[in-house]
Amino acid sequence: MWDENRVLGFDITAQAPPMREWSPYPEVNPPHLAGYFRATHGEFRLVALPGNRTRLEGRTRYVVDMFPQTYWTLPARGLVAMIHARVLRHIKAVAEEEDHP
Repeated sequence: MWDENRVLGFDITAQAPPMREWSPYPEVNPPHLAGYFRATHGEFRLVALPGNRTRLEGRTRYVVDMFPQTYWTLPARGLVAMIHARVLRHIKAVAEEEDHP
């Protein structure tokens, strides 16, 4: 979804590996860990604020497929919130750089 100067939405079609192992072998990817947490959609929204300012909001839809689901949903929510904070801090730092046009 694209609404210029307001919303950029996108589907997530591939997932990062669920875990990186310390191993002498490159690219160890245990298939039994795949699929328990899947991000499915991302979205950025620009919200106009007073004083010619803008708030950037990030949203992610995801699926938690681990039993018991009610138990794992809480840590997943916290993990997604930490990822959002990191991404938004990075975007803020880049947008506020002195050399940024």
